[in-house]
Amino acid sequence: FEALQQDYEQMPRQQKGLRNDRLDHMSLVKEEVVIAHYHSVVARYMAETARR
Repeated sequence: FEALQQDYEQMPRQQKGLRNDRLDHMSLVKEEVVIAHYHSVVARYMAETARR
């Protein structure tokens, strides 16, 4: 629970950093690439299902 609370407390600063105008790109770690791929597969599946 403590780690989750720490993550939650960090969110406002992380979001502020992501909206920084000087940030021109981000690097993802391996796990984030896998999650991004998962979401693209789900989105594609949902779009195809909606067309039927």
